[in-house]
Amino acid sequence: VDFVDGFDATVVDEEDTRDQPPLSSSSSGGGHGARKRSTATCDSQLERALFLAGVEMKDYLPSCAIGIVVDDPSLEALSLSNPKVDFVDGFATKATSATTAMTTSTATTTTTTTTTTSSERRKRSQTSIDINSLQLCYAEDFDTLLRRSRIRISQADTYQGKLAGSINGCTVIAPLLCIHHLHNWTDGGVDVGLPDGAISEVIDSETPAILPQVRNKLGLTKDALIIPSDVHDFLMDKELLSPSQFVTVCGGNILDHAHVDAFVNELARVARERKVGATFFFHEHVVAILPLRRGKKNKNSSNNNIFKTDDEQEEEHLWFDWLDSLPYQMTLRKLDVLEHEFVPNAARIRCVDEEALKATILWYACSKFSEENRAYIDMYDWNDAHSDFDPRVFQAFLWAELN
Repeated sequence: VDFVDGFDATVVDEEDTRDQPPLSSSSSGGGHGARKRSTATCDSQLERALFLAGVEMKDYLPSCAIGIVVDDPSLEALSLSNPKVDFVDGFATKATSATTAMTTSTATTTTTTTTTTSSERRKRSQTSIDINSLQLCYAEDFDTLLRRSRIRISQADTYQGKLAGSINGCTVIAPLLCIHHLHNWTDGGVDVGLPDGAISEVIDSETPAILPQVRNKLGLTKDALIIPSDVHDFLMDKELLSPSQFVTVCGGNILDHAHVDAFVNELARVARERKVGATFFFHEHVVAILPLRRGKKNKNSSNNNIFKTDDEQEEEHLWFDWLDSLPYQMTLRKLDVLEHEFVPNAARIRCVDEEALKATILWYACSKFSEENRAYIDMYDWNDAHSDFDPRVFQAFLWAELN
């Protein structure tokens, strides 16, 4: 039987079973990651099937194969009736021939190191909520705030890629929007946000002028994707941004509330001190998040605070404009529009408080995950060591006005 855990395969033969744990072991360690179902359940099912067939368990499979977890219940019959089955992350295929197995077994020693790496990619526990259930929850949160006008969606009259010069230009569009935001005027101390005309100007005029220069400097082909840090370096070289304007970078697992809270709280903290904007990088796409200072607001809406000082009663109230130059239809909840009729005009998702911004981030993430992403998320816990390959990873760069 071949066991493929994560991305590394090792053929196990009879001689390799001597170091395996006993059949009664319920440990989740070892090279196979955390099991999704208890070995006791699988043992009892297997014993029952073999008993009815008149076969003893020890005569049927090597000890290392007992307690194999089959993620799909429809595959259980296959696993019990045919011992020669390959299990690849819960998907069963026909076993290789004896000749192939012998050939592969010679590579066992060479895969030891990579198998260790695979085991570090921890499988999720059975108690974890699956990503489809999370998506339903976050969609409901987003829709509820949308109905209550704590989230408001509007769209401009253009989008990234409408003109050839802006294709794959989100890494340029987002920081340019931040730059405009940092220089935008306020009306009596109240930030009204960038007008739609300024957003269209960035997408259709400024980006097509700058994007080819960035690609030429990096030696990239036309329409090639660019990583955000390279664009930031270019903008600083052109003195459109200054190194002293860089505040910090936040990031991590976009589905981890602690990571999202840390980013939103830092963004809000800086925004209450000076004007700031963020470029938010997720799934090879960059959006701009622009905090808007809306004046003072009572921290406690009850009447019990009438004897408190002004500082205790009030703090700077913030809105957040989420500007996406090429939004997904699902993200905007345009469910009543036929897919072929949806025009991805640049979207402004206005969040009227921090909680609305957090809900937007979580829903945005779920709306962009592919089926492959979902399978990975349901299979593996977050691991910082593998964040470069994890579909949940995000990065946010904060830029502030010059003091």
